[in-house]
Amino acid sequence: MNKFSKLASLILLFVTLGYGCTSDNQPTQELSPTDQEKNKSLSKIDTEDTIDSTLTVGDIYGQYLKNELAFTQKNEGKSFEFLGTISSIKTTLMGCSVIVFNMTDEHDEVVGQVNCMNCVNLTDKWRKKLLKLKVGDEVKINGIYSSALAANTLTFNNCKLLKQQ
Repeated sequence: MNKFSKLASLILLFVTLGYGCTSDNQPTQELSPTDQEKNKSLSKIDTEDTIDSTLTVGDIYGQYLKNELAFTQKNEGKSFEFLGTISSIKTTLMGCSVIVFNMTDEHDEVVGQVNCMNCVNLTDKWRKKLLKLKVGDEVKINGIYSSALAANTLTFNNCKLLKQQ
């Protein structure tokens, strides 16, 4: 990847994570994960470099919270497959579609997010598939972890929608 592509990707991620709004500057609708997701174990991430297909977005976020630095160093650039309930679907200011999974505490307050996108060189690769989804749908995603550029927000790129429940 050349320097321009890296810079464009970083700017895209910053814009995506830095603005909690849709392209029309309206706040996104926030929903908490299902009770089932909240109650799942937060220790399922393999210590090996394999993918555990039973992971939830909450499992991944829980591991991140245990040690943000270690999680990022171990998992930067690695592929994850996970289940989650969509909190919002939005378009960034750069025109890329994003699925957002909100992480909530025991009082249902949003404490973080996991964002999934598939926007290579500012070309949205999954907009047509996302048009069929809605808030509250449970989906299975495969994506590559690309760090936490904003506090309490994880970003996955090159995401693919594997299954809609």
